[in-house]
Amino acid sequence: MNKVAKTNDGTSKHCLKFAWMSYTTIQWHGRNAAICCFTFKKMKPHQLDLQRTIMMDALYERSGRTCGTYTGLWQEFCQDLGPNFRDTDYDQLHADVCRAMDDTGSVMTAKQAHQAIATCRRHLLGKWA
Repeated sequence: MNKVAKTNDGTSKHCLKFAWMSYTTIQWHGRNAAICCFTFKKMKPHQLDLQRTIMMDALYERSGRTCGTYTGLWQEFCQDLGPNFRDTDYDQLHADVCRAMDDTGSVMTAKQAHQAIATCRRHLLGKWA
């Protein structure tokens, strides 16, 4: 679902799923540079319903159930989620994120991985972060 829209100020906005990403091109040391900015908008009710349905289907598939019922599935997921967050080995998580970012041993990769983990935790834990 990639859409591009031009804005009045000449920037392009790309819609990837439900996040808006705008690019502005500037001159920096004689070269063009793109600045990217993400703006997350609140999902519309039908988008939220669709996302919830997809999530429940994924949970059912991964739960190993074959009975065709979703009863108690969300509660089971929630009971597992808390301990998983609490007991996560941060060093292993950090190493996995660095590898996923194509780690070259750069100090910046480690810093960016730390920032990515912190951002995900804030989004996933909400008020508990």
